[in-house]
Amino acid sequence: MMANRSKEKAEWLRKVRDEIRPAYARLLSLGRLILQCDDGSEVAIRFTKSAFAHLCGFEYYMDSHKERRARQSDFYDDIVRRNFTAKRADYTHRHNDRHTSYEKRRSHTKSKLDIAGEAFNHVATAAYVVESAKSGLILFAGDERWALGLSEQVNKKDERTGDYIPASLVNESVLSESIHRRGTRVRSVVSARWE
Repeated sequence: MMANRSKEKAEWLRKVRDEIRPAYARLLSLGRLILQCDDGSEVAIRFTKSAFAHLCGFEYYMDSHKERRARQSDFYDDIVRRNFTAKRADYTHRHNDRHTSYEKRRSHTKSKLDIAGEAFNHVATAAYVVESAKSGLILFAGDERWALGLSEQVNKKDERTGDYIPASLVNESVLSESIHRRGTRVRSVVSARWE
């Protein structure tokens, strides 16, 4: 059974390298995405290398024993290298205080990989922005198939920049109760531009 899971993980990482990373690379190269909402507000999103591993459902480690976490931005760069090894990657939340089971972590990764390519290729066509029902996230942007969770970007001085960075990707409607905080307004996106 483990051999099959190892093969599955290697296939998923190939998908990240060959399909999902090119879509994300395009987002990195375009700058800031500005979503203009129907209430006149704007949501500026900056895509970062450091978010990529988590958005794909992985954490990256310095060693194959997964004891020391690597800089998560290295996952974006290393996955295309010849000497990349799947042993240094694991499903997200390996080390957290919730003790998430292996099967649940694997399921979350599969769910993210099922939607990541579509979300990254169509992020500029997000239909809605909603306040987050999930702790640790401020907003979600997305449509009826995917939701991109956003947190506030802070600079090196720990000051808010006014922009948002992706912190989560969910294979679910942005309008669902688990994503959209009950009782808050749904903002429709009326236009999008890159700066």
